[in-house]
Amino acid sequence: DVIAHELMHHWFGNLVTCESWVHLTLNEAFANYSEYLWNEHKKGVEEADLWSQGEQQQYLGEAEQKQEPLIRYNYTDMEDMFDSHSYAKGGQILHMLRKYVGDEAFFTASHNYLIRHAFGTAEVNDLREAFEEVTGEDLNWFFNQWFLSSGHPNLKIEKSFDNNKVTLKVSQLQDSAYTPIYRLPLKVDIWVNGQKTTHDIVINKARQNFEFAVAQRPDLVDFDAERQLLGVIEYEGKVDL
Repeated sequence: DVIAHELMHHWFGNLVTCESWVHLTLNEAFANYSEYLWNEHKKGVEEADLWSQGEQQQYLGEAEQKQEPLIRYNYTDMEDMFDSHSYAKGGQILHMLRKYVGDEAFFTASHNYLIRHAFGTAEVNDLREAFEEVTGEDLNWFFNQWFLSSGHPNLKIEKSFDNNKVTLKVSQLQDSAYTPIYRLPLKVDIWVNGQKTTHDIVINKARQNFEFAVAQRPDLVDFDAERQLLGVIEYEGKVDL
């Protein structure tokens, strides 16, 4: 992991240098994510996801003491930047970006970013523009909530089944005075008789209901089926779906 991390700095850090300490996570997020990529290549996706869970817990533990935006315009000492926000949170955000845009777009945009800014400096909007050019999509919403805002989503999920219909009630509980109401594209897997159906949903309100028609009571309703969301998820009451 350490070797993969430091090797990645040949590209993210040396070939392209962050414009200032403010943008340090452009170096460290990619170096951190290289550890996931190495585990995925060497040991497989499940082992990489297990590693990723550890990174999530590392950030969430630090977030109990402080919550900072990844792009930090205000800091007391530059050493404050070398924390689980710049590293662990940064890597997890890149993983969410990869899941959202897909592998081809993610690696193409990352490559284009390096080529365009080779032997120079870059800041967060340069990275955003590289991804927008490849995807053809305005990604300000993603970068604003994950790179430029502090905190993370705190979700409460209520599952219910009635009249051949599964209902998910999703609430965002984080304090919106300091942390945004997030836009969260996620997958929900519903298992019925051993058969899985995957549904794409987008959470973008403080409180939302999602309904899914099913033939019978499901064996399992798996929220955030890819386990890619950086945040806290709590399930309300007795969960038997």
